[in-house]
Amino acid sequence: MARGSFSWIKKYIPFWFILFIIIYLINQITDKNSKIDFLNYYLNDFLAVPIVLQLVLISFQLLYKNVNIYLGKDKILYTVIYISFFFELLLPYFSERFVGDWLDVIMYCLGGLAFFLFQKNSK
Repeated sequence: MARGSFSWIKKYIPFWFILFIIIYLINQITDKNSKIDFLNYYLNDFLAVPIVLQLVLISFQLLYKNVNIYLGKDKILYTVIYISFFFELLLPYFSERFVGDWLDVIMYCLGGLAFFLFQKNSK
């Protein structure tokens, strides 16, 4: 392979994103084996929002061929509201399999804040 052929990875995929995905996957695999309630019930909710937002950001950056595109506070907030509404109100309304939990909403908000701070520090 030519030198620098993966240099685009550094442009579009920050280290925290890879780390969050690895933590998310490990938590999914070991989900019911942990004795720590936070890990079982809330860690993935916290990680989900930054992962989703980073995937959206990467898509925009690739689509517009511009690594200087960033998601504004409004888009981050809309995403947190949408995910909260969908997973904590709508799905529990239509299925007993899902349970609305306001602590999940807090985790979504903290995840949105974490994404905002990571994005702000990468500018």
